[in-house]
Amino acid sequence: MYTSIEHDKGIEAVTLTLREANIDSHLLDLCIDLLNLVLRENFFMLEDDFFLQICGTAMGSNVAPAYANLYMDHFERTYIYPNSVFQQNALTWHRYIDDIFCIWKGDQTSVQEFFNTLNEARPGLSFTLVQHHEEIAFLDTKVLKDVAGNLSMDLYTKPTDCNSLLLYDSCHPRPTRDSLPRSQFKRVTRIVSNSAIRNTRVQEMADKFKARNYPTKLLELESSKALNNTGDSVLTTVRNPRLPFVHNHHPTMQRIHNLIEVIGHY
Repeated sequence: MYTSIEHDKGIEAVTLTLREANIDSHLLDLCIDLLNLVLRENFFMLEDDFFLQICGTAMGSNVAPAYANLYMDHFERTYIYPNSVFQQNALTWHRYIDDIFCIWKGDQTSVQEFFNTLNEARPGLSFTLVQHHEEIAFLDTKVLKDVAGNLSMDLYTKPTDCNSLLLYDSCHPRPTRDSLPRSQFKRVTRIVSNSAIRNTRVQEMADKFKARNYPTKLLELESSKALNNTGDSVLTTVRNPRLPFVHNHHPTMQRIHNLIEVIGHY
């Protein structure tokens, strides 16, 4: 997606969106000038040769997600929402950048007609259609439909996925390493709606961490917390009034941490 957006079309979409937001004209011009600089002056090197990227934005660029989102928003408003086939058959439409989840009530002919319309709308922008009557993957979730038409959620893992979780003996701050099981167990409990399957997925996640040398006691503690705090409680945002101290990590920085804690008691 990022490398497929034509510069002119992408800049046009961003310009229209900023105009609709009624921002100051001078600020709009500055934003577009900076966007042109990022898009049209993107050089990269392969072996001993330099290249200029003539289409799309660089992967990993800070502007890429917002740029792609604004482009897709303009694309939806131009080609999707006004489409009569879409209006008649789409029960729901959710998009995360360029990944789209849609529930379609029409027949196969209407799906294919709408799909063909999308792929003909913009040269170079190609969509892939994946469809199923009972289950479908969307990002890291799998949506399932039972015989009664009820929807449930499960965790989805790509067949090519490998266990790339951070090794516990990696040179990272211990709080960072200890927080990873907590966040991943919470992710599982948020996604998986069936309690029996949820327990299985949490155990599978624990096995992945064990393979990366995480302490058994830590995994048991965090998995138990996650399983005992399902539902709305895992979505609660807690605001911490403490002032953060940000620095580059080094194993000896624990001394500074201890010093700050001592000072904080006075």
